Amino acid sequence: MAERIIGLENASRTLAASVRVLHKVELELRAGESLAIVGRSGSGKSTLLSCLGLLAPFDRGTSYHLDDTEVMRLSESAAARLRATSIGFVLQNSGLVAHLSALENVELPLMHSSRDGFRGIRRRALEQLDQLGIGHLARRRPVQVSGGERQRIAIARALVIGPRLILADEPTGALDEQTGALVLDLMLDLVHRTNAAMIVVTHDSEVASRADRTLHVSDGHLHEPERRTR
Repeated sequence: MAERIIGLENASRTLAASVRVLHKVELELRAGESLAIVGRSGSGKSTLLSCLGLLAPFDRGTSYHLDDTEVMRLSESAAARLRATSIGFVLQNSGLVAHLSALENVELPLMHSSRDGFRGIRRRALEQLDQLGIGHLARRRPVQVSGGERQRIAIARALVIGPRLILADEPTGALDEQTGALVLDLMLDLVHRTNAAMIVVTHDSEVASRADRTLHVSDGHLHEPERRTR
């Protein structure tokens, strides 16, 4: 059996005014596995992704292991280091910095996580762009490329650190159907080849069907989606 990347137990998340968004969520995800999380707007999908990505804390009492690290025991600075070295994010709008070139955007995560010098960082970023077939876009800014190319740059930025976990929030939502399918193909292939794990939050049933598993968020709980009977 593939090694476990995520082990989540008794996970809850309470917001201001004691509004509980997630309640006793259980989740296990293994290397090379992709998971789609679906649910209505406001159900807690993006909140779960933020907590898994160490951008927001789970409530006390939660157990969250990322690889062999118990995340809930980490200091804020240690959690930030783990996020910078182990988690790659892909967003719906790509989240690229408009005034930076594609190459500079991909270099950004390495500035915070790599001990390589400037030349090493540049080499790694160029190699990642080349692997995604967009090395020729290295000097272009986001406004100078297509939507699909921007998402490829965003994927390169997410993957350049060699993440154990990829978190994608509606990564194809702003793309046409054909481009979205190509971007998803690319992400799934990379997950399998690098033995990472990926969670995709989506409203798109076609995207969800491509993942190895699908889970549904409702009333703060995560569960298998109900099967429709004919």
